[in-house]
This record gives sequence, structure tokens and C-alpha cells, in this order.
Amino acid sequence: MNDVVKKSKVDELVHLVLLLAGGVSLLGSYFLPPGLKEILSGLGTALLASAIVGFLTKRYVTERKPDLRKEWGLINIYRKRTDKDEEMNNRIKTTAEKVDGIVQGGLFALRNNQDVKLKERLERGLIMRLLIPKEPHDSRLEDANKGLRDWYHSLTKNQKRQVTIREYDGIPQEMYFRVDDLLAVGPYHTWIDGPRTVTYLFDAISTGGKIYTNHFDKLWEDSEGGQIH
Repeated sequence: MNDVVKKSKVDELVHLVLLLAGGVSLLGSYFLPPGLKEILSGLGTALLASAIVGFLTKRYVTERKPDLRKEWGLINIYRKRTDKDEEMNNRIKTTAEKVDGIVQGGLFALRNNQDVKLKERLERGLIMRLLIPKEPHDSRLEDANKGLRDWYHSLTKNQKRQVTIREYDGIPQEMYFRVDDLLAVGPYHTWIDGPRTVTYLFDAISTGGKIYTNHFDKLWEDSEGGQIH
């Protein structure tokens, strides 16, 4: 039994003892003469009140855990970024209307695995807005950016109308990938490949989701002059 569980058990026992002592004191006060009766009755009332307040505090204050889904819109935490791909890719292949992203990997996995279907969805109205670092300061990021540009230039005229890629100034941002109301965010760790990095899934219109979506919208507006044609 760990220390937290032990402390919880001890607290419960203390509250129970106080409750019993208060009840016994109140009952016993009825058999005592005036004066002693008031003293014992007051003691019993105090013990009962202490037990009840202690229990309520432990139950509703001390042990209250935040509902991250309700308060922040956090849906899930994935140990690996690829673990969130199935649900989001299925949406892209079927019903998604809009995809927004701040990417450093050039969307390689999506382009490589869903290229034909992705282009079909673009023909049918899917909109993509992508932000990439203007000065990646890393040969791998430069290659990823080039791969994304080459993919864009391989699109048909109709498909290109649906895709906007902008370069932003500043340090590389963490990964941001939104598919309609689902939003995945997460860091890029220096010695860990992106697909194997921890990732958080939010409801995009939640408190937590809006913090990130507002950041994306601001960065998108500030990067208007860096649009790729």
C-alpha cells in the first residue's frame, strides 16, 4: 500500500472516530445533570461538526481532480505521434472540410501514405492551410520544406486552389495539426523523430484548443507575405 493510500485510510479512520465520539457524547449528555449536560453536549456537537467538515473537505476539496476533458478540452495524450494518425487520417479521407498545420516534417507521412486520396479530397473541396519555418536552420527541415513545396507544385491547378502554404519568421514552432474540430499538438524533441514524440489531442473549440488555434491564426495572419506560389 503506497503512502497516499495509507494517509487516506488514516484520515477516514480519524473522521470515523470523531463521528462516533461526537455521537456518544451527545447521547451521554441526556443522562447528565444540567451544567455537565451542556458541556458534554457542546463537546459532542463540536466533534460531529469536525468529522463532517473533515469528510466534506476531503471528499470535495482535497481529493477533487480536474476534469481535463471538460475544463480544457483535452481528449487524449499519445505516447507516439503516429498513434493519433488513424482517426485524423480517416477524417481527411472521408468527411474533413479543413486542415490547418504548423509542420516541420513536410507532412511526409500524410503525403506518402495518402497521396492519391488526399488529392481526390482536394478536388472535392478539402481546404489546407500550412505553415512552415522560413529559415529552418537545419538540413533535415530544409529537405522537408522542399519536399512539401515539390508536392504542392505537382498538384493540378484545381488542387492548388485548395492548398495555401506560408513561411513564417521566427524559431520553429511545436507541431500543430487541426482537422476540423480535432487538434493535435506536441513538441519536437531534438533526438527523437517526430512520429515517436508525445502528442496531445484537444477539442479545437475548447479552452485549451483555442489557446493553440488563436496562436495559429495570429501566425497565419503575420505570415501573409510569405505565401508560396
